[in-house]
Amino acid sequence: MKVLHTIRETPPNPQGLCALSINDDNCYLAYPGSSTIGEVQIFDVINLNAKTMIPAHDSPLAAIAFSPNGTRIATASEKGTVIRVFSVTDGTKLFEFRRGMKRCVAISCLAFSMCSQYLACSSNTETVHVFKLEEPSSSPRRSVEESSWMGYLTNYLPSQVTDVFNQGRAFATAHLPFSDVRNTIAITTIQNQLRLLVASEDGFLYVYNIDEKEGGDLTLLIQHRLDGRSEDSQRGRSQVDGGGLGSGRSEPQPIDNPDGGSPLLSSYAGILKGNSPGIMSDSDKLREMATAVESPPKDGFQFNDDQEYPPLTQKSD
Repeated sequence: MKVLHTIRETPPNPQGLCALSINDDNCYLAYPGSSTIGEVQIFDVINLNAKTMIPAHDSPLAAIAFSPNGTRIATASEKGTVIRVFSVTDGTKLFEFRRGMKRCVAISCLAFSMCSQYLACSSNTETVHVFKLEEPSSSPRRSVEESSWMGYLTNYLPSQVTDVFNQGRAFATAHLPFSDVRNTIAITTIQNQLRLLVASEDGFLYVYNIDEKEGGDLTLLIQHRLDGRSEDSQRGRSQVDGGGLGSGRSEPQPIDNPDGGSPLLSSYAGILKGNSPGIMSDSDKLREMATAVESPPKDGFQFNDDQEYPPLTQKSD
């Protein structure tokens, strides 16, 4: 393998923050253009030249992610309060979402759905936000507000305040049974149902159902332990509400497997890493996780085939 091109004079990037779009028509690399403000540099990997620079945030970048077709890029800063989506072609801001107003958080992951209609955001808090990428005018409720008191107020309020009003809110939220643990998320369709996958750094995988019509609080479908330890061992992490899942939620039961593994877990791990099912990283941690699961079939799983894909229901004894 020989070096085809070297990008020189890049700013300090201690977190190794970058994103790659591997779409055949839109193959780009994104990385921070500055270590003091939130600039995103887009590099054309096919033609080996800089494409554009996007001034995304006032604060340094914390997370970036391309849409599956490579035409959009989502960004978050170290403040963690605002998520923005830009056009890769010309840097135009397409969407702006407010994750929260009460506190600044450390964004750990941004992930588009494969249909590019949803964007998920996770942080060091116990909440994962799912935003719906739709034009504001398509929301009847928003149109009514803008034509009444909201539209009236925005004529007199400072621009900084009206910008907050115009920012979108989360379409759906998932409440995790932990906080202050790094995690990776993905949105994919399994058995014709849109699902949110959350893999935590301490070896747990959570699968949530997403109601595409209603949104709201997401239902926790399954919890998996990926590290092979027994369910009775201490998890050693911060729990919500003093050790539980929080008000109104109960601990889901994992799917037992007498053979010591499940091809379902391998396929989920591949989705979360952006790989085909069964392709694992060379890191020691993922190699240890791989020993706890079986390898999936070489030809992968068909997510839209209910007969072929492993069921997402608890096995009977």
